[in-house]
Amino acid sequence: MSLRYFCFYLSISDTYDEKELLNALESYQLIFSARKDLGFIRASFDLINTDKSISILCESDEDVEIEKETWRDFLQKNNIHIKDYIEHEVLQDEERFKIGCAHDENCAHDHHDHHDHHDHHDHHDHHDRHWLKAGIGLVYGIGLLILSFASFNIPMITNYIITGFSSLVTLYIGHKVYQSAWHFLKQKQWDMSTLYTISTLAIVGISIVSLFLPGLPMMLESAPLILGFWHLGEAIEHTLLDRINKKLDIRDYASETALLKDGTERNILVKQLIPNDIIILKAGEVIPVDGVLFQPALLYTTRVDGSPYLKQFNQGEGVKAGMSLADNLPQIEMQVTKTHPNSYLSLIAKNINKANDEKAPVKLFANKILKYIVPLLV
Repeated sequence: MSLRYFCFYLSISDTYDEKELLNALESYQLIFSARKDLGFIRASFDLINTDKSISILCESDEDVEIEKETWRDFLQKNNIHIKDYIEHEVLQDEERFKIGCAHDENCAHDHHDHHDHHDHHDHHDHHDRHWLKAGIGLVYGIGLLILSFASFNIPMITNYIITGFSSLVTLYIGHKVYQSAWHFLKQKQWDMSTLYTISTLAIVGISIVSLFLPGLPMMLESAPLILGFWHLGEAIEHTLLDRINKKLDIRDYASETALLKDGTERNILVKQLIPNDIIILKAGEVIPVDGVLFQPALLYTTRVDGSPYLKQFNQGEGVKAGMSLADNLPQIEMQVTKTHPNSYLSLIAKNINKANDEKAPVKLFANKILKYIVPLLV
């Protein structure tokens, strides 16, 4: 089930006095509240402006176009005459803002393939595994390095056991790197994971062969150390990115709830606000969605245009999500004009995510260089 928003524009040009307006609103509310079978949640009305409209919030898993026609038929049967143009939108959860790592292709987590909650959980689990594998690789590698400098003789059977166990450790902490290298090789591409794969597996192979050909060096500590330092770098990078991402999503400056005025005053989720809703804003509060003011107000527009100064906004003037009321103002009312996903803050966040997903020219150039440099190094 998903939330849907529909806006129907009325084909009437009548003007209402206060009593007529209240009667019309009451009549419309009674009509809509009877349609729980259509997943009706609530409706908001604009019968004052020139383009009079009715906004409907409902919950359904029906096809949007079919549901739109169902509502159209329902309105016409109740003698509510509407224009042909109908706005509609499926109110889906928005993707969180993320700065990706500098080499997303090599990261074992595909954080764009999951929903936010599941992705957030997997993302941190993956970082924890980076720290774990870094610790295993570094501690085991340093231990073998110390053992190699020891002056006492190690029995041959012990060498066999150490070599076998070291090979398993290397495969465990390096298998994601090897998967990444294989993925790129299938696409006839080379990257740094290819170098890590060839170098560490060559080290393991030479060390195994050295058991039977004494002239070859045994370098069992090198592979865990190489992969351990790689995991350490990944763990530090992703931990820092997590902290940055928590601070940079500009939508987090606004509250998750808003005070809705629809006969009574009640808090609802900002994601459920629809055009024509009237919300109450209190002193110092960040405007959660785009709208039009019902009273004059002094607002900070810092998140919109960078200005640190208060600006005067008049009654009927449009405001954007992210602006905030001055701390010493009384509460004011605002009519919502955009849903949360289409308000200013969300659109900015979407553009940032889009830009982050696109490869920068310097990254494309670096990939071209790697395509030729890696085979030469190999």
